[in-house]
Amino acid sequence: MRILAIGLGGAGCRIADALYANDRKSSKVTCVQALAVDTDSETLARLRALPEQARIGFEPLDADLPLGSGVARQSGVDIAEIMAHIQNREGEEPDAFMVCCGLGGSLTDAVPKLITALKGSVTVPVFGLITLPALAEGEKRSAKAADDVEQIAPLLDGTILFDNETWLKKIAHRRDKIVAEMNNDKGFLGFGKNAPKMTPQEVTDRLLNQNIIRRISLILRAGEFRADGGIDLAEVVMDSSEVLNTIKGMGFVAIGYSGRAPQTQPAGISLQTAITG
Repeated sequence: MRILAIGLGGAGCRIADALYANDRKSSKVTCVQALAVDTDSETLARLRALPEQARIGFEPLDADLPLGSGVARQSGVDIAEIMAHIQNREGEEPDAFMVCCGLGGSLTDAVPKLITALKGSVTVPVFGLITLPALAEGEKRSAKAADDVEQIAPLLDGTILFDNETWLKKIAHRRDKIVAEMNNDKGFLGFGKNAPKMTPQEVTDRLLNQNIIRRISLILRAGEFRADGGIDLAEVVMDSSEVLNTIKGMGFVAIGYSGRAPQTQPAGISLQTAITG
């Protein structure tokens, strides 16, 4: 399944960038095109993979207005300019658009307008890949996240949720090991010896994104064909429409709440018997 990922805000931009980076390094099949949109120029500058023309920066109109003040924040995001970038880009048409954002952030105020603009100009599904804030981010952000999801989810054809609080617990041990290696020359566990120095928060963000990207990328590459006509590491071929229809039919799709080991077929039992009993 081929997508155009559009990241809004810090979390959304990092997810879109990571999706693009993973897609380019891990397979001969390219499934992801991406754009990153933010009012923070430093966030855009720190992205590792997206080309400059895929980074869209805007000036914040009221950056000093505190979150939770009760006054609507103006993000400064120009939806018409984003749509112009989408329409003028090169490459194949995607099977779906995927809007990536972190709930509770200031730029999520622009997400409903972007989704509405997309739905009015494209015929393919528009999905959301959105993250829920961790408890440590505060009650105001959590309250805004609840308002955000109520406004965004009804507009989307499917919503993939990633709960930061759940995954912070899962990555805590590995994060602590990496942070402990910060001041020596052995390299960060899992990031390589030549990895640049990162703050503890950057380590956390990167580990969270790795868990998102690993799972989303498996879905995107299901059954995709190489340009030379071969199948890239695919044992079961799925049509992209199967993936699209599954996400569209699920409403909310959550990542990180359940795991199931593959079942093995007992010796002497045929496949037909295993299916029909």
